[in-house]
Amino acid sequence: MFNAKKFISAVVSAALCCSMVTAIPANAQCYTSCEGVRQVKDNGQYVSMQGMAADSTGIYVAKTRVEKYGYGAQIYRVSFDGKTQTRLSMSAAVSNELKHANDMFLNKENGVNYLYVNNADFNSNRSDCHLVKLRISGNTLTKVKTIYFTYNNKRLNFSAVSGYKWVSNNKYRVILKGSNNVYTADISTSNVNETVAAKKTLTLDTVVIIKGTGYNFAEKFADGSACYSNQGITYYNNRLYTVVSSNKKPNQSFIVAYDNISSKLDSAAIEKNVADSTRDQFRITSSKFPNLYEMESCAIYNGVLYYNTNRRKTANDSDYDAVLKIKDFRA
Repeated sequence: MFNAKKFISAVVSAALCCSMVTAIPANAQCYTSCEGVRQVKDNGQYVSMQGMAADSTGIYVAKTRVEKYGYGAQIYRVSFDGKTQTRLSMSAAVSNELKHANDMFLNKENGVNYLYVNNADFNSNRSDCHLVKLRISGNTLTKVKTIYFTYNNKRLNFSAVSGYKWVSNNKYRVILKGSNNVYTADISTSNVNETVAAKKTLTLDTVVIIKGTGYNFAEKFADGSACYSNQGITYYNNRLYTVVSSNKKPNQSFIVAYDNISSKLDSAAIEKNVADSTRDQFRITSSKFPNLYEMESCAIYNGVLYYNTNRRKTANDSDYDAVLKIKDFRA
């Protein structure tokens, strides 16, 4: 474990769909520190943190290759105490298919643990974005299924994914996020490739407000803005946690949590003019890594909020990427 570092936190006001709320709730809680779990190092080939998930077996993170090796990803499992890091075995074909491995979630089905990875392959031809379902057997990952999603009869491109809930014995509902649009889809637990129609449930319209001595900051996460990048998401206990990184200040990222989200995700129609205040929000930055502090995703296990980040002190740095957790926060 490496030394804990101090961070600046933010109170965020959030709105869903058309209306936007800027009032900060009275019970808003600011958290000002985090703890390191483990730096996740590789041999220099896989250098960029991407997706993240967690369950009782540990914290799973993806790192992607540098471009000269061809796009692909490697999955690692980190223990909660940070003492161990396991490089999970997979075929070269699976690694190549994982591409950007932008986000992922874990699910237990009929006693077997599975990892679902979003390959986020839509940068070039914008046509091959899909989920890769991997069976976990000890330290080995084996591909068992490919899942595509459609919306309005067109292939759906999405950057983030989270597990949500069981809707029947063999159907599991997932949450997909593309830009600021949130969708749900019910996937089959059979290991047969499928294409599933997704339903758009809401659009996130968020203003981040940061006030403190010597600074006053407000940022709207507007769709299509070049000022920020959408990262991973996770659902936990009726809240949707979304990660956003700043492109204007590369060592600054946010976690924005949306309360009472289940009723909106399960609504028969697209939610409109729904305003929700949020409580425990975070702006995370680090003066120790001024060149880059980019949060990629987050995961919650036993109420602890974990996140992974790409970190650089200078443009030529590498191997500072790490898993951390928010100190004194319980979801």
